[in-house]
Amino acid sequence: MSIVVFTVIALVIALSVWGVVAMGMAGKGRDRHPKLAHRFARAAQALNGDGEPPARLVKLLR
Repeated sequence: MSIVVFTVIALVIALSVWGVVAMGMAGKGRDRHPKLAHRFARAAQALNGDGEPPARLVKLLR
């Protein structure tokens, strides 16, 4: 059971990283989904330490 949970978590993390790279940093898909690309770009900045983390994440971690 725990193997399935860890596999799903790893898959979600991998897809999130791919999304950040594909839309937020590389710029592919920005024309089609500008709001999503902006959110991924902000997430990439926060992960790099250049920007503020999203407010929802701060609330979640409190």
